[in-house]
Formats: sequence, structure tokens, C-alpha cells
Amino acid sequence: MKTKLLVIVCIVGCFILARHLLRQNAIKQSQKVENSVSLNSPFLKDTSAVKASVDTIYTTLCNTYNGALDEAMQGEKSLDRRFCTKAWNKTMEDCERERMKRHEQMGCFDYDYWIGAQDWDMLSYQIEAISMNFASSAQVFLKLKNGKKISTFMLMMKKEDGRWLIDDLISDGEGNQSVMQCAREYLKK
Repeated sequence: MKTKLLVIVCIVGCFILARHLLRQNAIKQSQKVENSVSLNSPFLKDTSAVKASVDTIYTTLCNTYNGALDEAMQGEKSLDRRFCTKAWNKTMEDCERERMKRHEQMGCFDYDYWIGAQDWDMLSYQIEAISMNFASSAQVFLKLKNGKKISTFMLMMKKEDGRWLIDDLISDGEGNQSVMQCAREYLKK
């Protein structure tokens, strides 16, 4: 009888200990998941900072092209410096140096990559979707209305120095490829 009681107590004790260890392990795993989601998960849901940056960029772009800003604020180089990553700006500066070295008039782009066209009319935009990749990168899909023509853009956004900036730009307009890829190919020639 004592042996049976001892065996039952041991089994119950082992069961309670195993349950406790499993519960502790589950708590640790849950905390790891919570920490990874808040730091670098592709499942991040808060897109408000990215949206605010894109609104600033494209409101400025539309105001610039629509003539609402003074001449000192106009021009794609100003937009590049203000709203693109350091890597983007370095690549564009390298392209400009190469254009001058080759004595070319057009250089890398024969269209305005900001609007995906050579000419523009009244511009307006609408953000279609924002997809967070990690805590420091996102993709933004937007439509840019250029007069009656509507182009779709995919912006590769990167968080740099606490700000969301454009790291690459792809449109279905002229060029129809990654701006950075086009620039890199130009520099390789």
C-alpha cells in the first residue's frame, strides 16, 4: 500500500513538475515572440509613420510640380536630397558625375522618375497600400494622377536617421523599372 501511494505521489509530482516546466517554457517563448514582433517582424501593423512621410513627400512633390512652391524649392534634385536615402543620393550624384564625364545631355534618365513621365499636368496622388517588411523598411503602393493619366508607383521606403525615406522607386510609367537598378546599370557602362 505504501509503495502504491509513493508511486502515485511520484507520478503526480512528476506531472506537476512537467506541467510547470512546460508552462515556464511557453511563457519564455511568448515573450520572445512579443519582443521580435515589436522589433523586426514582417507582421508589423502600425504604418502611420510611413504614411505621414509619404504624405509629406508627395504633397511637396505635387505642390512643386503644380507651381505652389517657389523656384528654390522646385526640381527633382531638391526632392532627392530632402526625401531619399543616403545611398540613393550617392548613386544619383555618381550618375551626374558620369553624365558630365561622358558629355551627355540626358544622362541616365530620359524621363522624370518622380512622375514616371517626361511631361506633367496637374498632379495628385493617392496611397493605395503600405506593407511593413521590418521595423526599418516598408513598401508603399500609390497612384499618381498626371492630368488624365494615372501611374502606379511602388516606393521602397527605409528608415534612416529616424526618418522614413525613399530608397528606390518603381513605376509603371516610362522607364518601368527600379530607378536604382537603372542608375546602377548606367554606371556600369
